[in-house]
Amino acid sequence: MTLANPATATVSAGATFLAAGGLSLLAVPLVLLLPTGGHVRELSAVAFWACFVLNYPHFTHSYLLLYRDLGARMAGAGTLNRLRLVVAAYLAPALLFVLCVQAVAFEDGWTAGLLVHLMMVLVGWHYVKQGYGVLFVLCADQGFRLSDEVRTALRLHGYGLWVWIWLRNNAFEGAARFHGVSYDLAGVGPGLAEMGKWLTVASLAWALAMLARDCRANGRLPPLAALAGYAASLYVWMAFAYVDPLLVYFTPAMHSLQYLYFVARVESRRAGAPGWAALGSGRFWTPFAISVTAGAVVFEVLPRAAAAADVAPLGNPMFVYALVQIFLNVHHYFIDHAIWRRDDPVTRAQLFSTAAFATIRRQGWGTGRT
Repeated sequence: MTLANPATATVSAGATFLAAGGLSLLAVPLVLLLPTGGHVRELSAVAFWACFVLNYPHFTHSYLLLYRDLGARMAGAGTLNRLRLVVAAYLAPALLFVLCVQAVAFEDGWTAGLLVHLMMVLVGWHYVKQGYGVLFVLCADQGFRLSDEVRTALRLHGYGLWVWIWLRNNAFEGAARFHGVSYDLAGVGPGLAEMGKWLTVASLAWALAMLARDCRANGRLPPLAALAGYAASLYVWMAFAYVDPLLVYFTPAMHSLQYLYFVARVESRRAGAPGWAALGSGRFWTPFAISVTAGAVVFEVLPRAAAAADVAPLGNPMFVYALVQIFLNVHHYFIDHAIWRRDDPVTRAQLFSTAAFATIRRQGWGTGRT
């Protein structure tokens, strides 16, 4: 069985399910069945090496997607999305660079802590947007109509869960560390976090009711891969990630695998060889070779060189590494917010088949955000 629109498919429906989020869902019972502490060392090593082929490249490939086609994106963008592109391509990286340099040059722990806070706030927003986008695209692939009401309900539930997770993680005052960079937790109080939890549960009930109505209207369930992508992004990687340390270790890799599946769809269409045929195309593999190499250099080689040169602000040899992580994470969030949109001409041409986008138009999904 293959996806309904093979022009946009990279692999079979089973592999799509696993890459889009199914692997994350299957990982939960497997992790919970492991004996306490069982194989943590070995699996942590696997998670570390997975960074080189999944996590690091997913960051660096977003740069390739933005800057390689920036002219075409700008030329075909509306006013609002052109502003998003300007922020993502120029303003956000410039401001982040200035703040990171200030933190290193002046050993400014307060600015570094502020940057950690920014990353911690935005990562949940990024996961929610990606999960919803996966749901949207895979439903479009198979012609499953998502009504305005259900799309609104799913987005609001995702954003509500994002806010609740932040409230839960910041319920009590205290200090936390990110690679040795200290930052203060907000201390909003357990009462506010509890309120956020029940509002999130209520929004989930609303979203499920709206989705059930759409299922009746379509006469079938949404694609399983679409549901898996949304559920994994919100629940496995956010709400319940901390039930076991191994889930925390593997969340970046699973998130990146989902991301790179859609990158592969884009690159296969650019290579003129959609589906399995792309695997034999040098034009398909070249961008991935670039992103893997760039990821290793930026995330590992440069920070290690800084540590070897005894660049250790505030006595922390991981300080530069932490700021590199923050810069690339936060900038990546801005990039994705600008490029993965159905009103972006490049994304529309390379991610959706003509039939899938015609379905979106015909069903009145508009041309805005995914």
